[in-house]
Amino acid sequence: MSDKKKILIIDDNKFARMAISSSLDNEVYTFIEAKDGIEGIEKLQQNPDVKLVIADYYMPNMDGLTMCEEIRKNKEYDKIPIFMVTTESSKSIQERGKRAGVMAWMCKPVDKQKLLHILNALNILC
Repeated sequence: MSDKKKILIIDDNKFARMAISSSLDNEVYTFIEAKDGIEGIEKLQQNPDVKLVIADYYMPNMDGLTMCEEIRKNKEYDKIPIFMVTTESSKSIQERGKRAGVMAWMCKPVDKQKLLHILNALNILC
């Protein structure tokens, strides 16, 4: 059994998923990937020990914020931190994200130092 903390990365772009996972320590974290919000919810249900969800906003089938809203409806997942990493920078969309329980928002491209700084500042993966 692994002591690694599980991170669920949800983005329809495999290179974006790789950019996030390569920014974090593979010795400490296990990465589970999904390509849209529907698959993200399924992967979360299959892995209830996920410690963090990192998601994009723009995805086919179900966007990231709709997925967040669905996740937050389930009390079992309402405390899991959600971090949006996306090209969307609209303040109204970010406000919707806050209402959906998104803890942090970062615009792409992924910047390793900024990603680590935000995760540390929020005490998300301690």
